[in-house]
Amino acid sequence: MSDLYLDPLTHDLALSGSDLRLTDTDEILIQRLKIRLQFLLSEWFLNVNLGIPYTQIIFEDGASNLDVVYFIFSTEIRAVEGVDTLDELTLTPSSDGDLRLLNVACTVNKNVQVEVQI
Repeated sequence: MSDLYLDPLTHDLALSGSDLRLTDTDEILIQRLKIRLQFLLSEWFLNVNLGIPYTQIIFEDGASNLDVVYFIFSTEIRAVEGVDTLDELTLTPSSDGDLRLLNVACTVNKNVQVEVQI
């Protein structure tokens, strides 16, 4: 199984010489997880019901109910194609009170680790 490789910093398609670069199995899963975790609810005009409700729930009410936030993230992660098991999920809010940042780290399928800052 292969897919087009996205540059982890710019999220643009990466080139290998003049050809598009392809990914291997673990890279595909990491890309899919990062895309899913960074996908905001109502972001895609063709289906506004897709995405994670960061501004609607997580950053508004989520601080008071961490069980709901963990449920949202674990459900989204388990729905990614290629994820068989969610072994670990860590949510760490930013220590800077002025910024709304959340670090999401997870381990899936016993060896694939992903960390995203939202």
